[in-house]
Order: sequence, then C-alpha cells, then structure tokens
Amino acid sequence: MPYKDPIKRKEYLKKYRKTKKYKIYENSKYRKNYLKLYRKTEKYRLSKKKYYNSINGKIHINNAKRKYNNSIKGKEYRKKYEQSPKRILYIKKWKLTNKGRFLDFKKRLRRRAAKNNIIESYTIKDFYDKVNNINNICPYCKNKFDNAKHKLSLDHIFPISKANKEFKLTGIKRVYTIDNVQPLCLSCNAKKQDKLIF
Repeated sequence: MPYKDPIKRKEYLKKYRKTKKYKIYENSKYRKNYLKLYRKTEKYRLSKKKYYNSINGKIHINNAKRKYNNSIKGKEYRKKYEQSPKRILYIKKWKLTNKGRFLDFKKRLRRRAAKNNIIESYTIKDFYDKVNNINNICPYCKNKFDNAKHKLSLDHIFPISKANKEFKLTGIKRVYTIDNVQPLCLSCNAKKQDKLIF
C-alpha cells in the first residue's frame, strides 16, 4: 500500500479499482480460486462474524433484507410463506404464549382506536397491572378468571361506539386513560354492551 493514512488509502483504492489492471486481476482464475480457498478458512469466518456484528455490518444486512423484500422474488416468497400451513400453525401456537397474547392484544387495541377515532393514553402493561391488583376477579360477577382461555377482557367505561358518535358531532377525539377502562369477564362485558351503567 502506498499510503499509511487510512483516508488517502481509501481514495487510492477507489481509483485503483476503476483501472483496467484491477478488472483483469478480479476476473482471473487465480483470484477466483484464491477466494474459494480463503472462504473455507477459519480466519475468513471470524472476520465475517466480526463485521456482521459491527454497526456497518448490521446496516449492510438491513439494506440487503430491505432490497430483497421489495423485489418481485421477495414479495412472491413472502406471500407463499404467509399462506403456508406451517406458518399458520406457528402463528396459532405463538398467539397462545404470553408475548404473543400481549402483542396481539396491543395490535387489536391500536386498530380499534384508529377505527373509532379515540385516543388511548395507557399501555397494555398498565391494564395488566390493574387486572393483577383485583386478583383476576371480575368486579361484577365476582368470579375469578386466571386461566388462559377464560380471562378478563378490557372494557371502556364510556362505550367506544358513543365516543365515535361524539367525534362525528364535535370533531374532538375522546381520550381514554387507565381510569376510563376496567377489566370485565367476557360474559359481563357482552351484557354491558354500550351502556354507561351496568
């Protein structure tokens, strides 16, 4: 290398890679055979691992993933994968886990809030804390629900349907805090419907 300074070295390499001499060397059999052998070595494996764990390596991986996902081949593969029985079965199992239930619940709340023009200023963690504070007991029927299949659901004290009608009249979105929601069992929640007092 003619330069010890890394900035000058980079500039030199940029110029050199555009030359005819480098292109001949790049396409030579010697170069291709050397790379094949080098990629099998432990030194190459460790240097690759080190690079992909670095910030630049992570950016490189993300860019490559984004490029592939936006390509026709990537979109076709994703469509096939999403509809495959193996993927559907995996999602069903994942939704039964604590993390899966939590994220699915979060997704449904976000979609419902956007659809009904409301603002929810509490987190799902706040709601689960409220459930734990009442020991998984429904405040109306006084039954305990701590099973994964029979659990307490989220109920808005001021019904969402009324909040949506209110938005259409006034143009102001109703803000729901943790005090404006309550945990109810599924049957009590269904009986309450869109009533203010149950």
